[in-house]
Amino acid sequence: MQFFDQKRNKGYTLLFAVIVSAVVLSVAAFIVSVSRKQFILASTARDSMVAIYAADSGIQCAAEAYWEGLLATSSPPVRLTCNGADVVSNYLGENVGVLTGLENLIQISSIYPFYQTPALKFALPNKTCVAITVTDGYANNFTHLTVIESRGYNIGDGTTCPEINPRSIERSVRLVYRGG
Repeated sequence: MQFFDQKRNKGYTLLFAVIVSAVVLSVAAFIVSVSRKQFILASTARDSMVAIYAADSGIQCAAEAYWEGLLATSSPPVRLTCNGADVVSNYLGENVGVLTGLENLIQISSIYPFYQTPALKFALPNKTCVAITVTDGYANNFTHLTVIESRGYNIGDGTTCPEINPRSIERSVRLVYRGG
């Protein structure tokens, strides 16, 4: 007595192999897709951290240079010492107007207008870039106000700051000093 007919069961192994291969390939494609997304998220997080560190370095350098009077003359090249390295800015951007968000901090005086330096861009030695803006003026209560904003970028080549780059991430740090 024969339990199965060999003519009816031909190709069963081939069908089983195709189904198993399709399932394994689908699982592999799913794992590759998830891994790719995780890699992109990790790279973005790393680049964001690099940009915030660049902004922090820029705010420290700008605050020190401002209080020493080095940013009072805004003609390129501007030379600063940041993190023990000499950096030079040959780029002097346009006056960008009053920084956004100041209206939430103070009531800006109409008697004494604010003065804002054009943005200075510095390529830092660790291949990052920073743009520094200093705003000076008085509030309605005649309190002197100095706002230093540093925008850090994760991309630079150590000598220049790229203008447009799809991988560029910007992070900003703002220092507000209220004098008496």
